[in-house]
Amino acid sequence: MRRTAVGLVMMFAASSCGGGGGGNHRSAPTTSTNALATTTTSTSLVARTDKTASTAPAGAIEVQMRNTEFQPSALTAKAGNVTFFLVNAESPDLPEGDRPLDRTHNLTINGAEGLPLAISDRVAIGEKAAFTVEGLDAGTYKFHCNLPYHAQVGMRGTLEVQPR
Repeated sequence: MRRTAVGLVMMFAASSCGGGGGGNHRSAPTTSTNALATTTTSTSLVARTDKTASTAPAGAIEVQMRNTEFQPSALTAKAGNVTFFLVNAESPDLPEGDRPLDRTHNLTINGAEGLPLAISDRVAIGEKAAFTVEGLDAGTYKFHCNLPYHAQVGMRGTLEVQPR
């Protein structure tokens, strides 16, 4: 009986998990209730990626993405709408053994609970993109590249958003 109850709880928990993509969206807060706990996740922010931008929009924060790092990795912005100008500065000429598995990158901003608030589209080698996040509140956020192993090897940083 106990094994069945545990199996049902695990099956319910697995079925209530969802995947999500990046790009342009806003999702409502969600509440999940099961036999173990009730959890409310924060609202995602409206965010969009413009891959036609060839130069940084006025007031944008330029972020170079290469190999295993963001440059700079400590960013500061004012609360409200924030635009990041993402540049994938990977060298196309890395020797075969030095190439990471995936050389595209993105910028994922996490909220206080560590859940993604905004995710840019992937930016390929040599590409540039303007990534705008609307309604970013004052506070300290962590960001990273959410492609497999990129954050683990150093593609992460902090974003300090100051009040207006």
